[in-house]
Formats: sequence, structure tokens, C-alpha cells
Amino acid sequence: MPFGVKTAPGIWTANNKFIRVCVCVCVCVCVCVCVTEATPQEHFENLHELVYRLFVAGLKANINKCSLYQNDVKFLGKIADKNGIRLDPTTTSAIINMPTPQCKDQLRSFLGHMSYIGRHVPDVRLARVPLDKLMKADVKFTWTAEQDSVFSKCKDLASNAATLAHFDPSLPLHSEPRGCEKSKW
Repeated sequence: MPFGVKTAPGIWTANNKFIRVCVCVCVCVCVCVCVTEATPQEHFENLHELVYRLFVAGLKANINKCSLYQNDVKFLGKIADKNGIRLDPTTTSAIINMPTPQCKDQLRSFLGHMSYIGRHVPDVRLARVPLDKLMKADVKFTWTAEQDSVFSKCKDLASNAATLAHFDPSLPLHSEPRGCEKSKW
């Protein structure tokens, strides 16, 4: 792989398509691969297939950076396990412990963190609207009681983030938008 972090994800994505041809239960994100299966035997078989695919593609894995047979995986501020994907407690504690923003740059940082955890926090987009208004170019940064209340509410939402469960085909599937009438189709 050529030097530089900028090109690595693109090169990895191209190789990832080749690797995933036969490894169905393999998740490739950035430059990491997670292999999973229901039983230890199936897991070993998938791991063996992955190593073979890496070899055929001319790629190598650094054994010192490999973690094998883990019950959960910490990855990009999240934890994946048999129950689903949840936020890493260090991610939520970073948000909860953020001081009150004193300028737009600090508010932008907070809103970026809230966007990152948005899939785990229902209605976070609606809750943060008064803070988003402060980010407009023509609005002067003035922190009021309203923004302080919303800031605290966002922190509370972050502390109660949900686990995104794995898809279970045996459960009923609802496709209507949240808060809308059931679809007539």
C-alpha cells in the first residue's frame, strides 16, 4: 500500500470487494476486518477463508494487531457484540463531560459529536435545533438559557443512547415513518 493515510481507505475498499467474495460474514470498515459466526467452528472456517483471501490478494495482516475470538469489538467509538451495536462509554462520557461552549468552534465540536451518535439517539436532530441556529453565519453567538437547556437535554439524550439490535427476521417489520399514520399501501 502506498504511503499516506488519505489513499488507504480507497485502496482498502477495492481490496475489500475481492476479499468479501466468499467470506459472507465479514465486515470491512476503514482498514479493519471483523469476522463473525454463530458457532466457533463456523467462525474458524470463515477466519481461515479470510486469511486465504488476504493471501490471494497479496495482502498481509500484522499478527500483533490482530484480536481473535473476541466477544465484543471496540471500533470507532462503538462496541459491537452479539446483542448489536452500542456506543462505547468513553464516547458518551466525552459528550456528557463537555463544558458549555463559549464560541461557535466549541459548539461545532459538540454538534459533531451529537451527529456521530445520532443513530443511537432518537429525535436528537429535533432536540438540537436551537443550537443549530447559532451556527448560521449571520447569527451572533449568544448563549442563553434556552441554549443551555437544549445543551443539557442533548447530554441527557447521549447518556441514554440505545443499542442498535441485529436484524431478526422472525420479528415483525414496520416500515412506516416514525410518528406518521400507517401506510395505506
